[in-house]
Amino acid sequence: MRSRLVLIVISSVIYLSCINNAQKYVQLGEEFLQKRKYERAVMAFRTAIDINPSLVDAYDGLAKAYQALGQISEAIASLEKALRIKPENLEMKTRLASLYLLVSSPQLSETEKIIDEILSANPNYVDAHILKANLLIKTGASEDEILKVFNYAIQLEPQRQESYFALARFLTQRQRYKEAEDILKRALNINEKSVNAYLEYGVFLNTVGRIDEAEKMFERSIDINSQFYPAYEATANFYLSNGELNKAEQIYAKLIENLGSTAENLTELARFYLKTGRENDAINIFEKILQQEPEYTVARYHLAEIYLMRGESEKARKETENLLAYDKKDSGALILRARTFLQENDPLRAIKDLDLALKIQPSSKAGIFYMIQAYLDLGQTEKAELYLGDLQKYYPDYPYSKLLRAQIETLRGNNERALQELTQLLEVSKPSIDQTQEIRDLRKKALSARGLIFLEQRKFQEAEKSLLEAASLEPMLASDMTNLARLHFLKKNFSEAIRLYEKALELDKMNLDALSGLINTLKFNKKFAQAHERLQKAIDENTEIRLLPAFHVLKSQLFQAEGRISEASEELEKAIKINQNYLPAYISYAELLTAQGRIDEALAKYQEVLQKRPSPGLYVLAGILEELRKNWQEAEKNYRKALEIDPDNPIAANNLAWMIATQTQGNLDEALSLAQNAIEKIRNEPAFFDTLGMVYLKKGLYSQAIESFRRATLLDETKSKSSTDNPNPIYRLRLAHALIQAGNKTQAKKELELTIKMERFLKPEDLDQAKNLLRSL
Repeated sequence: MRSRLVLIVISSVIYLSCINNAQKYVQLGEEFLQKRKYERAVMAFRTAIDINPSLVDAYDGLAKAYQALGQISEAIASLEKALRIKPENLEMKTRLASLYLLVSSPQLSETEKIIDEILSANPNYVDAHILKANLLIKTGASEDEILKVFNYAIQLEPQRQESYFALARFLTQRQRYKEAEDILKRALNINEKSVNAYLEYGVFLNTVGRIDEAEKMFERSIDINSQFYPAYEATANFYLSNGELNKAEQIYAKLIENLGSTAENLTELARFYLKTGRENDAINIFEKILQQEPEYTVARYHLAEIYLMRGESEKARKETENLLAYDKKDSGALILRARTFLQENDPLRAIKDLDLALKIQPSSKAGIFYMIQAYLDLGQTEKAELYLGDLQKYYPDYPYSKLLRAQIETLRGNNERALQELTQLLEVSKPSIDQTQEIRDLRKKALSARGLIFLEQRKFQEAEKSLLEAASLEPMLASDMTNLARLHFLKKNFSEAIRLYEKALELDKMNLDALSGLINTLKFNKKFAQAHERLQKAIDENTEIRLLPAFHVLKSQLFQAEGRISEASEELEKAIKINQNYLPAYISYAELLTAQGRIDEALAKYQEVLQKRPSPGLYVLAGILEELRKNWQEAEKNYRKALEIDPDNPIAANNLAWMIATQTQGNLDEALSLAQNAIEKIRNEPAFFDTLGMVYLKKGLYSQAIESFRRATLLDETKSKSSTDNPNPIYRLRLAHALIQAGNKTQAKKELELTIKMERFLKPEDLDQAKNLLRSL
């Protein structure tokens, strides 16, 4: 009995110790909130929850930190957990309902339910009545009904300024400006020392265009309380919105002078520099912060974002490594590191980090978004679609979902479905006065995507219309000019293509797409001297060593076009010497060797790359080279290795199916499954139907073989008519084979005659085969 009592006492002591430790982390989190150290607050509150998962204050504090960081979904989830523990807390219920109204797809029924619960518990709870008015606004109630609720809230507590502010905002939205101003004056009369009253009045005056009066209100707010950070933030934003950048910068200087040169205040100045295009100044500020406070994660996040934007993935990754050293469960840092891998065309490594991030935070919008992009980069549309389902589940009205759906359908070759998605997206993103920048950016991307599909379909008029509209939307990007340049290249308007590529390079002088497009256009027109001169100019102006390998690869391609093979090889060797991990240089080298018939050396180059970074695409290329050497077993091994890494790789699946059916005498059922899987991924590739037809032919299923070969022939005809690709009559020849096996010699004869008419597109041995078959009939 005594031992049992001892155990109870020990357990109680441990339990109380855990509670005390958890409370310490809650207190620490509250301190971080006060100091605007929101990321650290999140960590403190999470630690408290790990110690004591039933601590309401920890979830409540976590919600406040998430809301301050703009992570509304996470804030909602935290408050929902808090209210499951303490459902009677009216203040938390009010904040949760307010957040429900903030999300892109307002949760109206949930908000109404919470309002009813609050008013049942306390009919005079003013915040609930303000919430009710805001809910009525969202549901399109009449102005009289909305005003009645606002006025009742004011009647309940006439000295509460926040109720007047909410009413004034509503009246301003309805352009009832005189009434709104009267309400704001009433609020100010309640307390003439209220900073928030002056800020609200300043925002109103700015909205109605009374800029000078608004400025006085914002200045007054700082005069009243020089220690109140929101006054500086609102005043700086006022100057920024009116293009007075010097005055905005002066406000940030005053913030640092009055509230101290803390990491948080310096970060606000750096963010201002980022907004105004002064990246280098922002970098200097963040580096200064980290010298004083190395563990300040916000600075590292910003630096990583800047370096990613600049394409400096190695620098960005260094910052993410520092973040992960501080907290290995930092999902944001994992996502940032994944983005560096995506920028380096390494989606497999990106997926590993994103998988970890989503285990920590399953509903992360950025995590899911970049996971979809990673699988799209791999061509794995099924997995991309799986994550798109998650994105739509967590964020039903996220507008980028339709753009991602269009990307998936485009990769599958379903251009018409992609166009349907883009058309719907463009319909809901029509220009409007209150349109957000996010929606404008989305519209620009949708127009570009639609234009590029039309370009692929050789619908030049429709493509030009979409691409020109995309280019007209701010900000003008180098990619806008590059897309239009591609259009004019395909229309053989080469002088205009060159002009547009040059314009793209004016916008972004180191844009590789624009530079390679320009060099290829000059090369196509055999203006080699001009191409060399332009490329050398880019090399001379380049200040970033990371771009040099790409420039040398371009020079190599230029030399190859001139037939200067030794110089082409030298350029690739230079690229590899500068960056031993630059894969395009190795691949180009292998292609150069292959073109010279030096297959063994080309394979050695691919093996060199594969040792550095196993890649399904490179295993496929190695398999193709082994086929050229008629080394069927090695080719099969390479295709299988590609499928081990990427089970959904359609080219590896198709090529392995072909190998099994035609060379290695393998399992035809496996070949059939592989061929069908390839077609599921890409439905408009004639070569895939050709492979399927060959498998059916080998299995003796002649009607299915005929159907598949006929599909390959029709797809090839369509493809050759809508592009510069030559038709491939080999598909028709194989169709004739299947028809002969099925006993349909009459139709086989017609197909062979059509095949022979296209003799200039046939290899001599295939042409002889067609003629011999025709004679035998």
